[in-house]
Amino acid sequence: MPMAVRYFLYYEDVDLCQRARAAGWRVLVSPAQAWHTGGGTVPGNGYTYYTVRNRLWFARIHGRPRQVALVTAWLLLAVLPRVAVSELVRRRGIVRVHCGLRGVVDGLARIPDIDQTLPGEPRASRWSTWTREARSVPRPRPAQDRPIGPSDPAGGVDRREKAAGTGELTRPG
Repeated sequence: MPMAVRYFLYYEDVDLCQRARAAGWRVLVSPAQAWHTGGGTVPGNGYTYYTVRNRLWFARIHGRPRQVALVTAWLLLAVLPRVAVSELVRRRGIVRVHCGLRGVVDGLARIPDIDQTLPGEPRASRWSTWTREARSVPRPRPAQDRPIGPSDPAGGVDRREKAAGTGELTRPG
């Protein structure tokens, strides 16, 4: 049973557990732990958008209409106002609230198939300046800068070798 690609970030693990339980599997929690150094996967604006949107998608896929209505009301009447007050007190503006509202709109719109993402991911970058997010989202490198190795069957010059000016083709290590 694969993880749902549709979520892009957040809730894909919860969805997998719910689908596994519905298929008759037991879901156990591992005592293993992991930490992010320097913060989470994405900062506030993206986090707000994806948790709001994906929470609504999860409720729509696995819940009943009444549950979807309650989740939507809770997001609009409790979560987003709390985010607005927090952001205004910190004098950050309302960009994060805007991302949350966009999350509600997209969360109530069409849900993509399990193996597809919505076009234009990461979507929250459309409505805010993702300063730290730009480092969190992998960007393809030009072909001449790709390292040699199993992940690059076409070959190329290792960045370190190119920077050193040797031009020798060696495996990165």
